[in-house]
Amino acid sequence: MILLLTLANLLVLNDPIGDALGDGTLTPPTAAVLETVGGFDLETVEVLAEDTLAVRVGLVSIPSQLTLIEVYLDTLKGGVNATLPGSGMVLPSGSGWEYALQITRDGATAFLASSPNPRAEEESPYDEFPVVIDRSERTLTVWTPFDAPERVQVYALVGLYDPFGATPWRPLASQPSPWAFSSPDDAIHPAVDLLAVSDAAQRAAIKTGTLPSPGSPRQWSFWMVVMILGLLLALSGVALKVLLPGFDPPQAAADNKVRPELALGGREGAIDTYEEGNIETRARREGNPSELFTAGRADLSGDAPTATAPTQRKGGWKERDPASRGRLG
Repeated sequence: MILLLTLANLLVLNDPIGDALGDGTLTPPTAAVLETVGGFDLETVEVLAEDTLAVRVGLVSIPSQLTLIEVYLDTLKGGVNATLPGSGMVLPSGSGWEYALQITRDGATAFLASSPNPRAEEESPYDEFPVVIDRSERTLTVWTPFDAPERVQVYALVGLYDPFGATPWRPLASQPSPWAFSSPDDAIHPAVDLLAVSDAAQRAAIKTGTLPSPGSPRQWSFWMVVMILGLLLALSGVALKVLLPGFDPPQAAADNKVRPELALGGREGAIDTYEEGNIETRARREGNPSELFTAGRADLSGDAPTATAPTQRKGGWKERDPASRGRLG
């Protein structure tokens, strides 16, 4: 079970939070429902280890009704270099996507690259597929019918959704606006946040129009580390059991039972207990019945203890031969 949980998300990419301002010059929309940019701020992108391709996107806060997310997956050589219409961004030189996901308030759509170099201008380089999306507060999980890739390079970007525009991307306004991000630079691409290793990498990418390389594809989340440590702990316990057959976790004190073969006999008033090889006898003594004394150390190798048991006489305590046990003298 722990192993399955550990393998549930093998690829996790983290994005710096608090950078949902494009190249750093963007002004958020002034409308109250959009002025908090946490719903546009990428936090994580995960490719899940499922039978089919599944991607989970985490935002800093619950996505806005106008949040637009696009994820591009480069799994093979070749592919489509340009992103979907609207953002004007491209993948790095020599890279191309085979799968793309577009997420809006209306649902999610998957795109499968079919022709990286279309022969005619009207020919589309990809096919569209409606896919299932699960929304859970600030995380969005998309399940596709495509086979899970063996290797993948991930790119992602976030913008403002325009349900009535020519493309899903709402352009930047030149002045502060209730329903658009604005920038004094008309040449800036409308991406609000990118999957990047740093703020500087994001600013440079938006100015040049080329998505940044996301860096190392294995950045383990806190819970993944916890699960791996738990798995190692469980395996170490199994290994100790196999390598050391006598190894057993300490038992509770209540589990330490009396060893019948070590009892001193049925003398009235005596209680015999076994504890780490010692015979401790509580006896009633005239004038002080609660006195506790140690009778001796038992020999555990035989059927009966070899302890020398004291006996009480009127003249004091003296030693009595164990063979005489049972005879009152």
